[in-house]
Amino acid sequence: MRKKRLFIPGLPQLIKIQSHNDILIFNEIDDRIEFCKLMSNCLEKYNVTIYGFSFSDSECYFILYSEDFESSSRYIQLLLKSYTFFFNKKYNRTGTLWSGRYHNMPFELNAYLLIVLSYIEKKNSHDEIYRSSYLYHIGKEIEPLICNILNKNFTKARLKGKEYILLNYKLVLKINHSQFFREKIEPYLNQNCLLSTMKSLKYHEDNEDKILKFHPVGRPKKHVFKFNLKENILNFERECGIYFNKHGYQKLNLQFFNKQGELSKDGTSSIISSVKNLLPDNECYFKGWYQYEFFSNELDILEEHYECGSEIIGKSSIVDEVEQIALYWEILSKFGVSSYVHLHINNVGDSKTLLCYRDSLRQYFLPYELLLSDTCLKILELTPELLLLKHPAILSDVVKLAPRMLNFITNDSYFRFERFQSLLNKFNIPFIFDKSLKLTKNINNINYNNNVFCFYSG
Repeated sequence: MRKKRLFIPGLPQLIKIQSHNDILIFNEIDDRIEFCKLMSNCLEKYNVTIYGFSFSDSECYFILYSEDFESSSRYIQLLLKSYTFFFNKKYNRTGTLWSGRYHNMPFELNAYLLIVLSYIEKKNSHDEIYRSSYLYHIGKEIEPLICNILNKNFTKARLKGKEYILLNYKLVLKINHSQFFREKIEPYLNQNCLLSTMKSLKYHEDNEDKILKFHPVGRPKKHVFKFNLKENILNFERECGIYFNKHGYQKLNLQFFNKQGELSKDGTSSIISSVKNLLPDNECYFKGWYQYEFFSNELDILEEHYECGSEIIGKSSIVDEVEQIALYWEILSKFGVSSYVHLHINNVGDSKTLLCYRDSLRQYFLPYELLLSDTCLKILELTPELLLLKHPAILSDVVKLAPRMLNFITNDSYFRFERFQSLLNKFNIPFIFDKSLKLTKNINNINYNNNVFCFYSG
């Protein structure tokens, strides 16, 4: 008995069709044009939308959206049957053209459209005509037939939504294929399961009343912590919620995309906008917590991360700061990983410290202005401490002798830092006083791959 295909209303699907015994069925441009014509003609009969496509010599990928399973299934059947008839007649052959059933994978539209689209379009020579929808999506001139395929059956509202999501597509295309693509898209596609964020996965599993997540096949990999397993993330979120809610923190819902349609690289702007919506009039103090999945571009590789954290806005208190760290420590201890976590702290002063330090740096780098690019000059004017991290190689020795912030810290800051350390000791939270910690995020200082939690005080 055949396994029933996974179809979730409201979600697009990635479709993979492969030729029988790797027959070359798309290596000639005339064959690809004919397949595109059939894709367009079949759209007339069924209420189906195509987001993008890609052809190799022996397989085809396309992203398809349909309101119901019947329409999408009949569309693919008609398309494959029609192309088989054309191909057999042209090359005077008989028999099947396709290798068994097609593969399909539903996925979350807002979170994964750009990633899935870039994956299928970068698998092949995307600049070659009638090879993929790449040229269309980067806004270059394209054949009317391709435009017809990709815009047919889009309502005005949905077409506008599609354009909104694709705003950041050129940046996503620049990202190299990473472990994310190899480990997720192909295995998920072959297993016919749902590719989505954990929150959306839980929602659809409850609706469908069955397990939709990917199940690894073969000998299981060794994991250092059980905490790292994907299925424990939802449990982690629930535990965080219990602890944060108990201490008066309100849940914040952050968006995967910002208002410009760009992938969220940092939750700060989302946090601020969410807090503004929740704060009553004339109030400026807020304690909130959040969890969300986001993508960061580390070393030109798109990496998926899961972040859970808290924010206290409108007040700068040592007690509040230590309270947050104590909460994190309690949660990590519950999951048995606190012994693997090392808390590094440093005193970066206050606003008065920073003002004096920046003035000192500007004066120090003034004789070397001619060696700085326009970008570096702008940095020198606004945030000169960044020059210690981003500077021309010729100034390496100069940077080594630059003033250090520790020489400008005020007595008030020293007092606050001493109190901060005494409170950490009171809560039995081990820490390391690390003078090498910098004020700014950078790949050598705070890297999402080895950072359990990062924390910036007021």
